[in-house]
Amino acid sequence: MNISIKAALVSTRFLKVSALIIGYSLWSFVGEAFPATLWLSVPLCFYNQTATIKIDAPEKLWVKLHGKRSYLHRLDNHTLAAHINAQELHVGPQNYTITAKSLLLPSTITVSETIPHTLLFTLSQESI
Repeated sequence: MNISIKAALVSTRFLKVSALIIGYSLWSFVGEAFPATLWLSVPLCFYNQTATIKIDAPEKLWVKLHGKRSYLHRLDNHTLAAHINAQELHVGPQNYTITAKSLLLPSTITVSETIPHTLLFTLSQESI
């Protein structure tokens, strides 16, 4: 059986496989070029907290992260948390805005929105 090269190149199977490879390559290239967003529920953690301080705050908040799809895919969602230094806070009710710095995010990922927008919590001094 003599099969010519021209007949092999225009065969249905070859064209389908070629279209699949080209389509996947194009999808992969275009998908990486555009930024992506991701909503995550993250816990709220206070550090440098003494035993006499009581903080009344929500346990979790929602954050909307913005960045390249590959950077968001590499992010470890299970260890992400909002970190607040309790030593910098004063007694009483206060507002706090969550930023990428408090989430310990790399500079390639930004926080575009949080729910609640401004975190409201109360810090009180307990007597032992």
